Amino acid sequence: MTKSSHLRVAPTAYSVARSRALSDIPFAKEIAQWMGKELGDEERIVYDAYEPKQVVTLEARYKLIDKLILQHNPTQVLELACGLLPRGYLFSKQGITYVETDLKDMVLLKQKMYRAVFPALPKNLFLEEANALSKRDLSRVAKHFDKKKSLIIMHEGLLRYLNFKEKTLVAKNIHSLLEEFGGVWITSDITLKKMLPAKTLKKIKERIGMDVSQNAFSNIREAQTFFENLGFEIKVHCRTEIQSELSTPKLLHLNKQEVKRMLEYYVVEMSVKH
Repeated sequence: MTKSSHLRVAPTAYSVARSRALSDIPFAKEIAQWMGKELGDEERIVYDAYEPKQVVTLEARYKLIDKLILQHNPTQVLELACGLLPRGYLFSKQGITYVETDLKDMVLLKQKMYRAVFPALPKNLFLEEANALSKRDLSRVAKHFDKKKSLIIMHEGLLRYLNFKEKTLVAKNIHSLLEEFGGVWITSDITLKKMLPAKTLKKIKERIGMDVSQNAFSNIREAQTFFENLGFEIKVHCRTEIQSELSTPKLLHLNKQEVKRMLEYYVVEMSVKH
């Protein structure tokens, strides 16, 4: 993926942030309200294109990733393609060294967001320009971390937009860091073809001009094999694990079976094979 195509993808963060505002995720409403005033007319088209029911899966994705991070007793976290998520602020307030990364335009937007919406930022929170495809970029931002402590690397909403050559490059970059620090890679971005019906594909293409169907895995076993061949051990979690902790199903008047059908997607943990 070229830098220009990365920039086309960046605005998807707007509709995702708008969707999260329906949940009880801390600062989600404040971020969405700020964005509603900040964005221009073209950006607002994407911002307003959210689907209310989508927020159930987005809330589950966010909360399950948080739960898995905490299970590893984190001391330092690297987030790739951080977008407008509040996670970095919230974890750094707990004393965790947290480095958020994204492309330049998104970093500048997030800096504005932090100044407008958040209290003073902790000194252990860092927001850096970096491309996950660049080993040099990731090595540079890793200088914030203590090599004597294990590292959690995570992202949500990145790999879907990368072709398999790019996924391989990102995986190798992450593998290199985990060999150096130890730790785990947590991602929700194992997109399967069944998760991309024609209607969804059409909407994505309209928003970002990209057909992401070629970037998806046929099934979870294919995804496991892909990452295992790159030197990872993979542990699969279903978003239903967090179902009881979701706030949005009640708001949207969804019953348990409806919610369960919406959450049959995955978050995975990967560690380096030894």
